[in-house]
Amino acid sequence: IEAAARHHFGKGAAALDAGEAAVLTAMLPSPRTRDPKKANKNLALRAYKIADLLAQVGLVPQGEVRARVAQIVGPDQRKKKKT
Repeated sequence: IEAAARHHFGKGAAALDAGEAAVLTAMLPSPRTRDPKKANKNLALRAYKIADLLAQVGLVPQGEVRARVAQIVGPDQRKKKKT
């Protein structure tokens, strides 16, 4: 995790913000194919899901973490659920 944080974000794991941590976590199943520097729909979908889970359990405000994820991977492309 430390090496990946330094490689992708230029800082240690302890210095990552919640959005960066969500993106890094989203990369874990396949870090070679889910590079945050390249547009990747699967990475973005997973990062937003992880960000939402972080907010759901009360670790971070949802708007804050989603905004940071958007800065890294682009806007959320998931379809909105009808209520």
